[in-house]
Amino acid sequence: MGQHFGADTDADHQRIAHPALLLQPLLDRSGARLAPIVNLRHHDDVGRRALLLSSVITRTLTFEMNTRTVSAEGSTRLRADARRNVARILEAAEACLARDPDASMSDIATEAGLGRVTIYGHFASRQVLVEAVVRRVLDAADKALNEVDLSGDPVVAFERLVNASWQVTLRSGSVIIAADKALPATMVREAHAGGLEERVRNLITDGQRSGAFRSDLSADWLIATFHAVLYAAAEEIDAGRLDSAVAAGVITNTMLAVLQTKPTSI
Repeated sequence: MGQHFGADTDADHQRIAHPALLLQPLLDRSGARLAPIVNLRHHDDVGRRALLLSSVITRTLTFEMNTRTVSAEGSTRLRADARRNVARILEAAEACLARDPDASMSDIATEAGLGRVTIYGHFASRQVLVEAVVRRVLDAADKALNEVDLSGDPVVAFERLVNASWQVTLRSGSVIIAADKALPATMVREAHAGGLEERVRNLITDGQRSGAFRSDLSADWLIATFHAVLYAAAEEIDAGRLDSAVAAGVITNTMLAVLQTKPTSI
């Protein structure tokens, strides 16, 4: 009367096959076939069904892992290529702007051996690229000036700082002029913030405390004056009105005349 427990009904078959059907989305991606599992009947050996199901799952997961590995390797290669391109672009831009502050994106692309599309793919505009070059130059300057001895007499230390700063400026050539033309003044000033500005600030404030430098003007104003004199010297050299060989001396004398002037009552 009742149903025999060993009977093989369609309902039993569907209940047995259903868990495997849940794997279909994964199997579709792997190319594995579901049919061997779906067609298994209740009277088949349970161990054989489990083995086949395990085999399909293993093949599917292996496919997924291999796909992700290939994708990760491809992504790593793309990132490495992108980093190399960015480095080439920055080196080319620095070289071009050092020669000509008005160098175009086409000039930089030619120097880098890359297409304009690639250049714009990494730097949305010339202004963005110039800013990146300026920050790169200033970072190198910061590292170089970190080696300068600023101890002892503030006046002598300031002379050493100017000489070292000017050597860095000469290496970057007209990049400063390009920055002045392409970037807002606030952005240029912000790019100098950090180690470069703190080094000058510490030297000036030490000189003010010792009485070597005037204290009636703020350190901020004296730092701004120093930056302005450096830019003016670079512009004069670019215009051919100042010999680069004597520029460091001119900058030093100009700044010491400002720093050592005694306060006058107004």
